[in-house]
Amino acid sequence: MMKTIKVVYLLFSIVVGIACFYGLLAIAFSTSDGLLSHKDPALATWTGVAVVLGVGGYLFLGIKFDRKLFPTALALMIFGLFVGLPALQLFGDLQDTWKKYYASRHEHPYVVQFDRILQNSNLPIKLNLKSSNYDSLYYEGSISLNVEKTTEEPVAKTELNTLLNLLPETTRDIHIRVAYGSYSSESGKQEPRVSFTISPDKELENCSASPEYESLCYRYDKDSGFDPTEVLYSNSTSINAALPPFTFTVYGVKKETLSTATRITVTNPDDNDKFIQELIFDETSTQDDHAFGFVLEDMNFDGYLDVRIQADTPASPNIPYFSWLWDAEKTEFVRNSFLEEITSPEFHANSKLITSSGRSSAAEHFMNEYKYIQGIPTLTKRTEEQIDPQQKSIHTKVWDITDGEFKLTKDTTEPYEE
Repeated sequence: MMKTIKVVYLLFSIVVGIACFYGLLAIAFSTSDGLLSHKDPALATWTGVAVVLGVGGYLFLGIKFDRKLFPTALALMIFGLFVGLPALQLFGDLQDTWKKYYASRHEHPYVVQFDRILQNSNLPIKLNLKSSNYDSLYYEGSISLNVEKTTEEPVAKTELNTLLNLLPETTRDIHIRVAYGSYSSESGKQEPRVSFTISPDKELENCSASPEYESLCYRYDKDSGFDPTEVLYSNSTSINAALPPFTFTVYGVKKETLSTATRITVTNPDDNDKFIQELIFDETSTQDDHAFGFVLEDMNFDGYLDVRIQADTPASPNIPYFSWLWDAEKTEFVRNSFLEEITSPEFHANSKLITSSGRSSAAEHFMNEYKYIQGIPTLTKRTEEQIDPQQKSIHTKVWDITDGEFKLTKDTTEPYEE
């Protein structure tokens, strides 16, 4: 009988060693500044006391049985301490293998229910049943719904709203990934472009989207759904005689003082308002209550009308714009960061110059001239004027491109009369 007790005691020493490993791990996470750490001095102290008392008490108990057990028990504890991490990894691997096995051979009732609902709807969206079942069963904390557009057209806001309204009630978070657009040549699938989590009370969480749809992440409202904006302005015109007319629709929120715009859609009115493109940008601010800062004009003098919209309403007259140039090869509008660096631009088709005027202060004014060099609007001349009302003088500086370099070519002070 005593021999059996000694054997059990020695084997249990390994368990005590593994318990020490977890105790030391808890102390480390309670005292360090790591990513997974949570500082808790009290927990670290009590865990340390428990480890010392537990190990000491266990070894003392072994000595009571047989002093010869002490070195063997201590060695087995140390062994258990060092096998703690591999044991933890092995347990995690076995648990993960079982979860993968179970997820690949079973169906999640919520996913199956939603699939039937979606099939009976008129939405051009289908559920990837296999991946949705697997993800929902494997990641137990939430329900995963991986949906795909049945055509290569972009997903519409109304389609997302309808999709959310079809969701059955649940007490869990629902993670939704929406794939749409052209099929990848590598995978043969559409790429997920919108991903978000909806809480049980329909609050939007953890939203991410591809650049052209990133505004979805801050324009969702649980009462009104996606895109609680209104049509502010619409204009149908042809940007070039060789192209069909386009309808440009500006969406945003009209306010008494400064209205805001959030996106512009481009459609073809001659083809049942076929979707062409959506221009997404940061929320704007403008006093223009007619076109809301929207402008169509040829900004690179290639014969095609381009798009810009007022970005902000600063205190000074240096008005910034978001700008897109028409790319005839891609047949779409492409954002141009170089033009967006030019405030209050004026485009002169005859001279193919861009001018920009503004002021640094009430007494300091400037005028810039730009020319397209290798497709980039490049500063070629700058004039600065500084008025001194006390001296009744005006100080003028002019920079030009001379011998391929941008140099100061004029620096004069002349009398000035208001």
